[in-house]
Amino acid sequence: MKSDVAHAHNRVARLKRELEQLRGEMRRTQKGLDTLASVEQKLGAEGFYNLTEAQAIVTELKNIQMSLSSGEKERAELMQSLAKLKDDLTR
Repeated sequence: MKSDVAHAHNRVARLKRELEQLRGEMRRTQKGLDTLASVEQKLGAEGFYNLTEAQAIVTELKNIQMSLSSGEKERAELMQSLAKLKDDLTR
């Protein structure tokens, strides 16, 4: 009987965690939808981009993404170097 109660308690706790995760996902989804609606509204108010402008924006976004990726790689390398230095110093 006690094990059944404990099992039920654990299941309720797990379901509560899952519910909170789902709520978080819903909040993020709603925020994304709100952002898309805002972008759509701004595009509608200002008019659409012509092909050249759209290509320039895509190129700039790709450059930013590559720069961020490169920065992340550099950060990871620095963290590895720091960890190695720390190991060397503690020996």
